[in-house]
Parts: sequence; structure tokens; C-alpha cells
Amino acid sequence: MDATHIITKFEKLGARANIRPRVQNRWQPAPSAVVIDVRHDRHGEFFDIQAGGEAEVEVLDVQPKDRHLLLMVRRPNQRPGLPDAKDKFLCGHDERHWFVAAVPEKAPVSSVVTAKEALKPDLVREREQGKKGKRQMRLRRKTDVFVYVRGKITHPDHATIRLDGWHRVEMNTENRSRAMASVVFLD
Repeated sequence: MDATHIITKFEKLGARANIRPRVQNRWQPAPSAVVIDVRHDRHGEFFDIQAGGEAEVEVLDVQPKDRHLLLMVRRPNQRPGLPDAKDKFLCGHDERHWFVAAVPEKAPVSSVVTAKEALKPDLVREREQGKKGKRQMRLRRKTDVFVYVRGKITHPDHATIRLDGWHRVEMNTENRSRAMASVVFLD
């Protein structure tokens, strides 16, 4: 693993990254090849990536304009003869903060765009099928296929949005990911 190369990719987003050996702690007793967190110090937020010796970490895609990158962690399978396990993480910046989201393993993901698509709820993807328009429009936070809420929606980590009329809310698919056990930061 070339830590300098990975740090350089995060810098393209305007982010800081700290890559260090995996440290076992009592809060995460299960052995994991990698732990990814968004931490804060006197210089601001940064990605804290802890990787065990068996983990191979690489950046698959960087989208500096979007401030997102796709990180992959490859580790040997516990069962001999089976392919290596590959966990993927979408790292980026939303309206106010850096975040990390584990991408479901079943999704064929190789870029930031496909990672965002994989994290969409099934209902949203179903409603998007057959719709005309550019793919970039489908990655916007507000489209005509999302959510059941109305009014002013606030969250400390996100910009406040105002929704006129009723909209349906669906969770993203991060909870389907085995890799979610490696993510310390939850949004």
C-alpha cells in the first residue's frame, strides 16, 4: 500500500487523510482489516484510515469537482481458494462535512458515480428506470422520485432544505454492506 499516493488523492478533494497501522480497541472488538473514521483536530476534519498488514488499500476513482472518491480495501479471503474480499467506501464532502459510506458488496461498483447509484434505495432506482434525462441529474439531492416528508428539514451535518408538498423518505443501502463494520463515522 502506497500511503503517500492515497494521501495525494485525498488532497485532490481538499481533504486531509491519515493512514496508519490498525489499532485494536475495546469499542471495536471484532478484528477488521480496516477502520475508517472522520475525525477532527485543531486543523479541522480529516479521514483517519487504519489498515492491518493484510489489507491493501487503493483509490479507484477521484472526482475533485464533486469532492468524492472511491476507496477499495482488498484482503485475503478467510477461506483458502476463494477470491479476495473487496470492500468499497465512498468518501467525500456533503454540504458541511466529510463523510464515509460503505458500499454494498453485491453492487458492481468501479467509480464514484456507480457507488452513488449503489447507495440509492431500491425504490428510488425502480422509479428512475425508464425516466429520460442525464445521469448527472439523477445524482442530485432533490429529484422528482425521492421521499414522504414536507416542510423544513434540518440536520446539523447538512444544509437545511424546504420541501413543498409531501415527499417519501427512504434509507440508503449502506446497511446492506459488510464493509459498514469498518466505518466508525456515522451520519
